[in-house]
Amino acid sequence: MGKCLNEDIKSGYYTPHRAVIRNDKITSQVRIVYDCNSKANEDKKSLNDSLEPGVNFYVNILDVTLKFRENQVEFCGDLKKAFLMIEIAEEDRKYLKLLWLPDDTGNSTQTFQHNCFPFGLTASPFALVCVLEFHIKKFKDDYPKCYEMLNSLYVDYLYYGAETAQDAYQLTSSAIEILRSSGFKLRKLRTNCAELNQHWCKNGYGENTDHGQGAGFLGLNWDPIEDKIKLNLRDVRYSLESGIANGTTKRHVLRIIYQIFDPCRLISPFVITVKILMQELW
Repeated sequence: MGKCLNEDIKSGYYTPHRAVIRNDKITSQVRIVYDCNSKANEDKKSLNDSLEPGVNFYVNILDVTLKFRENQVEFCGDLKKAFLMIEIAEEDRKYLKLLWLPDDTGNSTQTFQHNCFPFGLTASPFALVCVLEFHIKKFKDDYPKCYEMLNSLYVDYLYYGAETAQDAYQLTSSAIEILRSSGFKLRKLRTNCAELNQHWCKNGYGENTDHGQGAGFLGLNWDPIEDKIKLNLRDVRYSLESGIANGTTKRHVLRIIYQIFDPCRLISPFVITVKILMQELW
């Protein structure tokens, strides 16, 4: 991100933004969210309305889950600031402006523009997949298994497995070097295998590889020690207890439904029951 050099304030697009604070996160506890769907009025288009989202290259969630769970040794990681590693052409940066208030008085504003793809732009996931594919395909012949693994990335997350700790180490170490040569950093490596964890630490790949520390899995929780994927129902439980104590409303039931994130449909029978209840209440 840099200061906007274009003095014409009427050109381009200004993106509203706000901070989202997540105290439960180890890294990136404060994340800026950019609203690229914002419109000046109902007659105007948003930035995302004016962009093509591109082809959907997302890997099927069920395939990701099976690749992760079918082997004895499982591991996961993610790409650090993946979208911010992709630059935007200079002539297009005027469409990614934002206003910044240097103090609380609001008497002065500064105009900045994104030099890289922000998260929230409808074209960002497509651009990331294309850039990654462009770089990793150069290693297809020399590292075919690693190439196959990197092609299974779910946006910027890696969930994979291998039969042995040595095979898993070969895959992850090759992936780290391939991505590093492309300007990306594979980090927050975690595994259910103590031997693999030792290999990482011994060879300098030990960043955030605490064996036994839980990790996220497609919005769920993965416990490496028990090797179980669990649903995070803490917020749902709190909402249920609050409803019992203060009385339940239709809005309250609707909030409970939207708090359940179950991409693998593990508890579909329960969710369907609650949705049927919602229909009857409405």
